[in-house]
Amino acid sequence: MRPREAAELRQSSCIKAIEEFRARLHMLEQDLKNTRDELLDLYKNMPQAGTPEYEERQDKIAQLSRWLAALDVAHAQALPTLERMEASAARKERKAKARRPSSSSRCARRSTIRATGATATPRSPSS
Repeated sequence: MRPREAAELRQSSCIKAIEEFRARLHMLEQDLKNTRDELLDLYKNMPQAGTPEYEERQDKIAQLSRWLAALDVAHAQALPTLERMEASAARKERKAKARRPSSSSRCARRSTIRATGATATPRSPSS
């Protein structure tokens, strides 16, 4: 595998990883929204205090509150991770571009070859 191909492969795998991470982050954000909505629904029309329904609802609210806190922490940690991944991909892309000759230099070489009439020398067959 050529160095350029290897760099492109690393870049594409980096982009895939970012896309997958964004998809998981989106699912996490959706889970946060759903959990908040569920908590809001539980708080609405609370039954009378002291009833079994009230106790069940309080238990469910406590469980969802803990889950929501865990989701919030995961989300707070995921955002900087995504930013680091994107910054790393951007650095890799800049490095890859710096290693590639610019299109203007390729064009200049082609015009020099045309102007001088240079041609590629055919290889002699190995016998």
